[in-house]
Amino acid sequence: TAGPNVPPHGRVHRLKIGTADLEDVVSRRAILARYLAGPDVRDAPSLDVRDVFDRSRQGDHWAMLVLDDAFGALGGALASWFTRFDATAVAFGGAMTGSWDLILPPLWRGLTTAGARIDIELLPSTDTERSALVGAAIYAHPVHE
Repeated sequence: TAGPNVPPHGRVHRLKIGTADLEDVVSRRAILARYLAGPDVRDAPSLDVRDVFDRSRQGDHWAMLVLDDAFGALGGALASWFTRFDATAVAFGGAMTGSWDLILPPLWRGLTTAGARIDIELLPSTDTERSALVGAAIYAHPVHE
């Protein structure tokens, strides 16, 4: 949880993307807010982040740009930590990993553009429904070695 090879307190969500907190760039709230601020967005009150992913799949260029920017920025923020930690595989959790097909390309581009090793295996959660609950449980009751 400490040292030059791990993010502050061992928590990726505390990283910065530029001067912004990672959560203000790559989160359900951040992605939805950016999309809703875009041009020609209809049905704003009833939209959720899932709709942004769906619209991206349907060819909505603004949705594609929002997701591309968010997950490219995430890759850029993680690259140096993956390299420092000498990671060979990294697991990603959370409900958004259900849209891994849209997340992986910009994430990978952000990682490689920022200089991460290219032999890292990126693994999405296979249980998107429980990922958030498991993460919350680990946060509430951390394992101590």
